[in-house]
Amino acid sequence: MDKVEVKLAALEASSSCFLLADSAKFGAVSRLNVAPLERLNAVITDDQLPLEMRDNIRDLGVNVHVAQAETTRTVVSLSRPWAFRPAESGL
Repeated sequence: MDKVEVKLAALEASSSCFLLADSAKFGAVSRLNVAPLERLNAVITDDQLPLEMRDNIRDLGVNVHVAQAETTRTVVSLSRPWAFRPAESGL
């Protein structure tokens, strides 16, 4: 059984189906399509998904949940480039 068949079997056996995908995945061409968006209960994505695309998904009867992206900055020591830490740590 290949990955698509496994995903389809899980989809058929489930009572709910959610898609967790970052905004870069939407509008991209894929060789595989497991299920139409209409089959989903909800899509969870980041805040970079254009409003028009969110509305199009909602028009299909699918809830859209948007996670607010948090940016983190990493500090790299030039004297010790292997030593890095999140900027928020205050160290």
